[in-house]
Amino acid sequence: MKRNFVCEFRKYDKISTIFDLIGGDLEPKQTTALGYLFNKSRSALNAFLKLIGVKVTFDKCIVDCEAQCKEKDNNGRIDILLRLYQDEHPVKAIIIEAKSVKAKTSEVAANNQVQKYVSFPQLKGFSNKETVTLTQDVKTLVEGSTSITWLDLVNELSNVQGKEPIIKDFINYILNIKGNMKHYEEEIVSIPAGNSYEAVVSSGIYECPVEYKRNPQNPLFITFREKGGGAMKTLYKLLDVLELDLDDEASIEKVDEASIEKVGKQLNLKDRLDRYKSFGTPTKGVKRVYVLDIDDAITLPIPVTPMENNTPIINYKISDFIGECNTNKGEYRIVSPFKIDGHTLHVPNSRKNCILKKEDGTLVKDFSCNKEPIELNKEYVYELFVQGDKRSIRLNKIRLSYEAGSWKMFYDYKK
Repeated sequence: MKRNFVCEFRKYDKISTIFDLIGGDLEPKQTTALGYLFNKSRSALNAFLKLIGVKVTFDKCIVDCEAQCKEKDNNGRIDILLRLYQDEHPVKAIIIEAKSVKAKTSEVAANNQVQKYVSFPQLKGFSNKETVTLTQDVKTLVEGSTSITWLDLVNELSNVQGKEPIIKDFINYILNIKGNMKHYEEEIVSIPAGNSYEAVVSSGIYECPVEYKRNPQNPLFITFREKGGGAMKTLYKLLDVLELDLDDEASIEKVDEASIEKVGKQLNLKDRLDRYKSFGTPTKGVKRVYVLDIDDAITLPIPVTPMENNTPIINYKISDFIGECNTNKGEYRIVSPFKIDGHTLHVPNSRKNCILKKEDGTLVKDFSCNKEPIELNKEYVYELFVQGDKRSIRLNKIRLSYEAGSWKMFYDYKK
């Protein structure tokens, strides 16, 4: 079988990308990296435009980083300027003020700064202009500007990271800037929904007893595990957490009235609860109710499955789902920790769990990494599923095949 050419760039013995040459701790380097990504990846550019709600037709985009009003001018610099054209005619200009992923900067302050740039000479001929602030903190509505967070951007890019390798490289670069995502440690809570799975994902309501000792504490995202393996397909932002009697219509109505001011959108709680109840009658009394944002949910490019689905609640980091360990399918040769001598697969001494299957899905062995070696049959192609580092998500898949007189191992292979 013919293989695609594989090449790796390494820096200090670690696989590196163009973004490692840029660096990351300083704000201008982060914006330069983002501008470079927009320049090299139409998929990433389209994902960004979708995130900010821009729908225009264009056949040319000029990306400027650190654009100045005049040479040696102290009136500021535009972090990123996108100028979109169709048939050489100006269509839309987008001015982006991007604050460091490490800095807690107010999007209001960022908006005040970005408004100073709308008269820059580079915008001559553009009647359709938009300003965007990109900050670390939770966004609020700022009149006259679109406000997004770095996490919003990473989530949107994660949906298209399989289209071009540079997108995945950028995501890993942003997630691994020293200290940038520390406030998001273990901010995904995974809950086994079981028989209530359809009710939860349909209504955006999850309820449990108030006194339940394993109640999740207002996480950034919640995901739910299906029956029969615990597959997780979607991440939901949390709109609100309430203590509520599901049959108390007066209280439900009051919550709905106050919801726009509190969370910025109508919860439609009564309709949600009616939908939730239609799948079965919940138990009576006051419950802890989690209201999910089902309109702005994140569908994972690859459904994620825990190695064990018998744990009530599992806490994950965001990077476990959209970072380096959740690589989309690409053809990267794996060197360690697994080795094959002759037809014997040697496994590392660790606490990781593994599942070895034939390519047709037939189970060969379910084992721990500290067990004895496994004999392979060169007539078969195998798939080895390996538990992710320090997490119980089955993400890593290795293809084992006997070709041209030797065994080949490929990580997250393309079929």
